[in-house]
Amino acid sequence: MENTILDYQTATSFETIQKIGTILRQKLLNKILIECFSQNKDELMLGFGDSNEDFWIKANFDSDIALMCFPNDFTRSKKNTVTIFNDLLNLKVIALEQHQSERSFHLVFENDFKLMFKLHGKNSNLIYFKNNKLIDIFKHNLERDYSLKINDFIIDNEKFIENNILINYTNFYHSFSYNFYLNKEKKQALQKLGTKINTTQKYIETASEKFINLETTTNYKQIADILMANIHLSNSHSENIELYNFYINKTIFIKVKPEISLLKNAENYYRKSKNQKIELLKIKENIERKQNDLVLFLAQKYEIEQASEVKNIRKYVDTNKILVPKQQIQTILPYTEYVFEGYKIWIGKNAQQNDILTLKFAQKDDLWLHAKDCPGSHVILKNQAGRNFPKNVLEKAASIAAWYSKKKTEGVVSVIFTPKKFVRKIKGSAPGSVVVEQEKVILVAPKNYELSL
Repeated sequence: MENTILDYQTATSFETIQKIGTILRQKLLNKILIECFSQNKDELMLGFGDSNEDFWIKANFDSDIALMCFPNDFTRSKKNTVTIFNDLLNLKVIALEQHQSERSFHLVFENDFKLMFKLHGKNSNLIYFKNNKLIDIFKHNLERDYSLKINDFIIDNEKFIENNILINYTNFYHSFSYNFYLNKEKKQALQKLGTKINTTQKYIETASEKFINLETTTNYKQIADILMANIHLSNSHSENIELYNFYINKTIFIKVKPEISLLKNAENYYRKSKNQKIELLKIKENIERKQNDLVLFLAQKYEIEQASEVKNIRKYVDTNKILVPKQQIQTILPYTEYVFEGYKIWIGKNAQQNDILTLKFAQKDDLWLHAKDCPGSHVILKNQAGRNFPKNVLEKAASIAAWYSKKKTEGVVSVIFTPKKFVRKIKGSAPGSVVVEQEKVILVAPKNYELSL
């Protein structure tokens, strides 16, 4: 019963290499090298033939594999392929010499050409000689191989016979390389996803703590209310004043600026309150976005873990851009987004991006708004299926359109609005310029979204 190669150590052992050399001598003697090319990094295909049959050697010298196999046939790719060792083509193999105590052998061709197979694990290589002088090597990064002299290798053609060694070796090659590339692709993707998952979880944890601290510590609005209730008092010119907190029914110390009145201090605290509210909203939105990212990353991790085909993993990784750096895949959106009462409001950033926002991003049933008769941002109020736009939401979007226009300093501004399907662009017109049909007009006061919360 013929032996079966069960592990990598056996596949790369001296005895196995000698067995392969013995059978290759029988297979290749008097055959002509008709193909010698590479179409994958560190991989070389050698095709031999005569009037009876063809014989193929696939030498994979990836440092993590360094094995050969012997396919029954092979079709050369029409692109991304390069011929190697041109001088050997169409030459006949006249001998195969095995090396004493070495995991190597060489083919002897006509005209004193020789091709050495050095099968030394991660240092495996093919070395090409003419008249016993080294001409070239396949893996040029193995610089020490340039010093090899073929006459330093002692010829020892002791026969190690195992008739099915080529079949067994090829089967092992396919099994080993399949598992290697499968695990390599999985490991690379899972490491990247692991980093994304850990980073996202830490962000959510840190942001959540910050949100709780902001929400439960100083309430600037309450402080402002307390100051407003005591504006009749004169400023004591102290940086800390003691006042009754009617929210918690006890006195507290409030930090103030002694050089300004309590009214001005209250206004400062109201301003801080608005900023605090904005910050809390942004933190909450960021946490929700990161939570969605985390769900996605965990789902991707599961898909990768369950995959059993290299090509499926590569396709999935490529489609989902798992290995692409974040800065390369982030789309630069042509708008700024705000959310009011659950409705998304998109504001174009400039004339060119107004066009992109209106023509590429907005849907036909979204509402399009713009300050009437003056330059400004296109504003899109996103439609929610089955719902009419509430009056206060429409007014908010219109006030934003007025704010992001040349009329932002006016007390009242006319803003036109219409479903996006009634907005079109004339070919050749200036960036941001569109034709609007069936528009309606609303009068609003310009308001900065963030300061109007």
